[in-house]
Amino acid sequence: TLMANQATMDARLRAERAQRRNQRNHRTDGSHPLTQLVKCAANVGPPLPGRVAQNPAAAAVGTVYPTGGLVAMAPTTSNDLNKMTLDRISLLAEWANDDFGIIAGDTVAIQRSKPLEHYLYD
Repeated sequence: TLMANQATMDARLRAERAQRRNQRNHRTDGSHPLTQLVKCAANVGPPLPGRVAQNPAAAAVGTVYPTGGLVAMAPTTSNDLNKMTLDRISLLAEWANDDFGIIAGDTVAIQRSKPLEHYLYD
C-alpha cells in the first residue's frame, strides 16, 4: 500500500542518516556511541545460518533498534557490537528482518564484522 511504502522510505532515510552519523563518529577505540538504526523491513526474519530461531516480538517499520530493557539486542558502542555473541547478532537480525549480509560459511570473525558494516555503511 502507499502508506506502507511511505513508511519504508521514511525508515530507510532515517537509517541512512544514522549510518552517516556513525561514520563521522567512528573511532578506532570503539568507544563512541552508535546512533541506533531503524527497522526498515516489515515482520521478523529467519535466524542467521546455523542459528536457532529466537522469535523476537515483531515491531513496526521505523522502530528504533532496541537497546534497553528486556529486549536489549542492539549494541550501544562499537566495542559492544564487537563483543556480541552470534546468538545476539542472530536475534537482532531476526528482529530487523535483515541478515546483515551474513551467509553460511562465513567465519565467526566475518559474522561479527558484518553488523558493524551494517551500522556504518549498509
